Amino acid sequence: MRIVLILGVVVIHIPFDTAASPYAGHRDLWTPLHLLLRDVVFRAGVPCLGAISGYLVFRKGHRIDYGGLLRSKARTILVPFLIWNFGLYALVLAGESIGVGEGHFPNLAAAPAPVTLDLLFAIEHAPVNLPLYFLRDLMVCCLLAPVIGLLVERAPWPTLAALFLISVLGLRTYVLLRPDILFSFALGAALAIHRIDPIRLDPHAPKLLAAFLLGSLALATWMLVWPQEHHALLMSAVKLLSAFGILGAWAAGALIAASPFGATMAEAGRFSFWIFCAHYPVLVAEWMVWEKLELGPAFYPLFFVLAFAVTFAGLRASYLAFSVACPDLLRVLTGNRGRRERSSTAALA
Repeated sequence: MRIVLILGVVVIHIPFDTAASPYAGHRDLWTPLHLLLRDVVFRAGVPCLGAISGYLVFRKGHRIDYGGLLRSKARTILVPFLIWNFGLYALVLAGESIGVGEGHFPNLAAAPAPVTLDLLFAIEHAPVNLPLYFLRDLMVCCLLAPVIGLLVERAPWPTLAALFLISVLGLRTYVLLRPDILFSFALGAALAIHRIDPIRLDPHAPKLLAAFLLGSLALATWMLVWPQEHHALLMSAVKLLSAFGILGAWAAGALIAASPFGATMAEAGRFSFWIFCAHYPVLVAEWMVWEKLELGPAFYPLFFVLAFAVTFAGLRASYLAFSVACPDLLRVLTGNRGRRERSSTAALA
């Protein structure tokens, strides 16, 4: 499922002109599909990744080797976060000094100290490499793992209900940038600790996926009709559907695994972490080139398709090049995942 979910994250981050945003009242034939894919369906990807991560942390039960867990996650999460985020920060700073990238990233040279710390370490707001907020929050969840494990072991339903409400309402937790990641991580932990095998859902995959897609269509329609007037309510609805989307994403994964493409997608999973960490600056660079062409909103669907295809193909090729030219560096950049990329239990976390 890793590569499927990560490619969904790529779709979410494909840039678009804010003047042509449906939230600014723009409408064309592309708008419904754009809303459905970008703002609804693929929003389930990050919660599902969080649930998988929580499940894997507690797959041997609630008694975890906390010291070993933190050492492992420092290598697989913290180090890649710092390298990729600091690397993009330095690249953007260098680009801004020659007038490249202005308006596409924050003005780093003029940023006050608190903003700079956020852009580098994601203390209270997203880092400069935007999608890496997930790694930041995932590391926090691992730091809280003993508490999460204890709560979901002794009081699973009240714990999950409270975290679900925090997630849907978007309440501030002061330790996480996205509270829905805490809920999904705890959900995965609860499944593992109470020995609930999610594979049991696979026979119901077609129905679960159909229900999720119908809900997604309904929500996207609502967004089209009332994009501004009920913004806060819409955001809660998106979070609600994303939480239930964990089931939809799992169902989609089950159907893909059973399809003729299953083995191919599983093999492509080794590219997932590399694509996750690198896709955002690549997409922004592609958007900068696209803007120079001045083709206008009518051609945006072409950019959307090309950006997705070029990003996947380019990052796949760069991964393979690194694996040949400098495999040791590749392992550092991917959190030592190169040593276990063929393991069926390896995941984003």
